[in-house]
Amino acid sequence: MSVKENILKIFNENRGESFSGQELAKRLNVSRNAVWKAVGELKKDGYRFDAVSGRGYALLCDNDVLEKDGIYNNLKNKDFYYIDVFDKVNSTNKIARQRASDGEKEGYVCIASSQTEGRGRMGRNFFSPDKSGLYLSVILRPRISVQSSALITTAAASAVARAIDFLSGENSKIKWVNDIFVNGKKVCGILTEASTAVEEGRLDYAVLGIGVNVYAPSGGFPKEIENIAGCVFDKQKSDMKNRLTAKILDNFYEYYKNLESREFVEYYKEKQLAVGKDITVISAGARYTAHCTGITDDCSLIAKKENGETVILSSGEISIRIK
Repeated sequence: MSVKENILKIFNENRGESFSGQELAKRLNVSRNAVWKAVGELKKDGYRFDAVSGRGYALLCDNDVLEKDGIYNNLKNKDFYYIDVFDKVNSTNKIARQRASDGEKEGYVCIASSQTEGRGRMGRNFFSPDKSGLYLSVILRPRISVQSSALITTAAASAVARAIDFLSGENSKIKWVNDIFVNGKKVCGILTEASTAVEEGRLDYAVLGIGVNVYAPSGGFPKEIENIAGCVFDKQKSDMKNRLTAKILDNFYEYYKNLESREFVEYYKEKQLAVGKDITVISAGARYTAHCTGITDDCSLIAKKENGETVILSSGEISIRIK
């Protein structure tokens, strides 16, 4: 491990205790300058220290930085997942897709604190600023048909909503198919990308991407999304990103291990934002107004057009006027 990683390990194992630069240098057999430089790097990463006069450095207890050990400490399903955590990447989905095509096994998770090329559905950009959110992608190799692949996204939406509600006390909602809303604002987007084994009519692999606005970004959201984007928490909470990441992964695995039993469907229906509301449907190049009357057992949306025709949508996009 690097000097920075070793110093962080010492602080995490001795929460609340202070260590002088000289003591850290002696423990790690490095120079005090190397310690000073490593602490500076940790500060840049977002860790907050208290400089205690005459005693040295103390890691503050309310830090909230994504880190592999912090996620594993909160994760139940350690046997299924194995994780890489990065400060900044172009796209966690892009990295996971490349690794999947190279043969990486199921359960690999790529997590980042920021993305430079984050993507949402319909080829849109996904705003992924530094230090305010979490962005993760999971490689999956389910033995399911292509037709059943939509269950991955809906199971993930249910898993994220459950995790947010459990840790925040909020009552999140799911906007069909894959967006999570808190207090009328979008706080999470989900994108599943798949490669199919055409001859066998099944998935070769799927990459599940999840992006969560944990906190409001420094400087606020860009103008084009400031009226629809929100965050889960209004102020920083200790170790929350790691706890939220672990809870999302654990919840998803509980659904995924028996995906085609559809245990999550009733919860997914209960959480729907669109049911009972007028919506705008964008599907197969068409755009029309309808009234959402429900969700089917395979998580398709039931909509009644203005002319009285009822349609069942397994794909597409909807917009809702949220008051």
